[in-house]
Amino acid sequence: MKASEEVMIHDVEMLIMAAEMENIKKFRGNYLALQSTERSKNIAAGRPTE
Repeated sequence: MKASEEVMIHDVEMLIMAAEMENIKKFRGNYLALQSTERSKNIAAGRPTE
C-alpha cells in the first residue's frame, strides 16, 4: 500500500470516529440501542454487518 493511500485511510477512519463520538454525545444512553436497531435492520435487509 502506498503512503498516500495509508494517509487517506487514516483520514477516513478519523472522520468516522469523530462522527461516532458526536452520535454518542447526541444520543447518550440510547446510543447502543440505536446501534442494535441499525444492525438488525441491516441483517434483515441482507446487508453485511461487522
